[in-house]
Amino acid sequence: MLHSVSPAISPAPPAAPRPAAAPAPPAPTSCLSVHSPVPTRVGNTSDPLQSREAPDAWHTAHFKMASGMTLAAGELDALPCAITSAFPVPEKRDLMLLAVVYGQRADVQRMLADEMSATAPDAQGLTPLVQAAARPDPSILQDMIAAGVDINSAQPYNGATPLIAAAAASRPDNVALLIEAGADLALATKEGQTASDVSTSPAVRMMLTFAQDQRAQNR
Repeated sequence: MLHSVSPAISPAPPAAPRPAAAPAPPAPTSCLSVHSPVPTRVGNTSDPLQSREAPDAWHTAHFKMASGMTLAAGELDALPCAITSAFPVPEKRDLMLLAVVYGQRADVQRMLADEMSATAPDAQGLTPLVQAAARPDPSILQDMIAAGVDINSAQPYNGATPLIAAAAASRPDNVALLIEAGADLALATKEGQTASDVSTSPAVRMMLTFAQDQRAQNR
């Protein structure tokens, strides 16, 4: 008669102690004050918006601004924090340029209040100030002038000043704002062209000529 023998049951090994949870790193007081490296080139472009590796938070901001939506304060403050060194990191200056391109005045106002620079160039040498001067709506340019930006600051890409950009784009309202604010009429691009040289608008050319005459008389 066969007797069934139950196999010996080995005692379960003692459970390994759980490692103590690492404390969460403290949140930075101001994400927008972090200086990020200049975006690296991807393919033929250095624009982080065109990068396939750009983080979702940056694409979300791009989409919202392109759709006419204003970023909430929390989104604006947290955006650079959502971007790690593994990605081509957009600077806060790039965020302002993006807001200017899409005409997001409320976002630009908030960035100006947070003391973001309107004259710092992006990786391609474009500045928010000069791009605002070329826009059909003068409101953003007006806000920048009111914030005390250097209205004679040229962008490294081509040496264009806000006045030159406004004249080249045939924006008489912007030209008038800049003349009233004291923009230098004699500054030229890297190719040696002044605002009068690049303008094709009779109204703009007349305004520039009148301003030159007035300033000559007041010397």
